[in-house]
Amino acid sequence: MQHPTTLSLFSDSDVEPTPAIDAEKAECKTAANSDCGEPCPNDTPHAPNNVREAANPNPDVRLRNKSKRIRVTFSDGTVVCETRALSTLMKSIVHLGVERVAALGMVACHQPLLTKGEYPQRYRNWVKDLPDGWHLLVQSDTAQKFIQLKSIARQLDANAKVEYGDFEASPTPEKQNATRRKAKMSVRFAADGHTIAGYTGDVFRATVEHIGIDKVRRTNLIVLGSKSIITSTKRSNDQVQLHTGEWLTIPSQTKDKIKALRVMSSLTRVKFDISIDK
Repeated sequence: MQHPTTLSLFSDSDVEPTPAIDAEKAECKTAANSDCGEPCPNDTPHAPNNVREAANPNPDVRLRNKSKRIRVTFSDGTVVCETRALSTLMKSIVHLGVERVAALGMVACHQPLLTKGEYPQRYRNWVKDLPDGWHLLVQSDTAQKFIQLKSIARQLDANAKVEYGDFEASPTPEKQNATRRKAKMSVRFAADGHTIAGYTGDVFRATVEHIGIDKVRRTNLIVLGSKSIITSTKRSNDQVQLHTGEWLTIPSQTKDKIKALRVMSSLTRVKFDISIDK
């Protein structure tokens, strides 16, 4: 039995037929998968039937399909062609202007493609941050990202050429710093003016200890979707051991640390200000 198509990013007139991608191959095969919060069954890049490689002359040797990429060429000469389709989508949206793209009102999985708000928890692993507080829902495969970019370029009349094929990835510019700088923040308590500053992970731990481990434990705070803030035994790699022998769950991203600390402040009624060091 044929299931109904669930990809509804735009009308059929928004996308012109292309020999490189069969749009039907990009669509989810079951209606349930469009809003389940789980990867769609075809959520891995694949080569469409009409761009398959030549048959393997030696059936005893398994050959991998040659990688194909999305390439976007803008009217100003800028070319975006990253190794991963996700990076190409994100960079292209930034180049076109995130607010302009968001104004198109495109949706994916019944959610806005771009938003400054919060997505449901089930999409947490499928959200990428863009400049100026925008978030992008990326639960799609390479073919869907290709179609999204084609629609965006057409609706914005961007005069951009969007292609899918055997392209070389754009060269990666040399990084001035080989290692990524760790973020730093500071917490200043309103009651006594005590200030804790340093790397975000260290500040998070020290703040919990200053509030009081017992007080924080009694909040029964849940972080990262399903993890208790303090446990008696180690349950995940996100935890560090406290001097009491208990284990503290520390979110990996700075924004999640800040969110957890603000909730902690509200639940414990211990007021403090948080600032990020530039």
